[in-house]
Amino acid sequence: MIETGENQVRFWKGDAGHPLKVSINLVELATNLYSDVIDENGTLDIENAFISAPYDDYLDACCELVQVNLEQLNKSQKIAFFLNIYQCMYVHYFLLKVKDEAMDNEYDQSSELPSVCSIHQIIMHS
Repeated sequence: MIETGENQVRFWKGDAGHPLKVSINLVELATNLYSDVIDENGTLDIENAFISAPYDDYLDACCELVQVNLEQLNKSQKIAFFLNIYQCMYVHYFLLKVKDEAMDNEYDQSSELPSVCSIHQIIMHS
């Protein structure tokens, strides 16, 4: 990993796994990340989300995407792969959006957070 100010450049070391396994692993890591940043009261702990071990693990695993070989997938598998990646991107986007709103003091902690299941439903119906 190379650090450049606030940005980090990460690289995947080694060979990439099978694309579907890589995408499923990312979904699991994104789900764990989202679940880990919500406390027992349902409050999003956005301050610690981006310095947590699950977030770091998620970013490391994302680096593997650069090396996956999509040519080994059939059409249905490619659709599954990209839906999985889209789901991960949505969870990441949601966390970044909440972080930005919190920094702008626009985020209402009392509002109900979407569950991982509702995020799944939103993605599947988009």
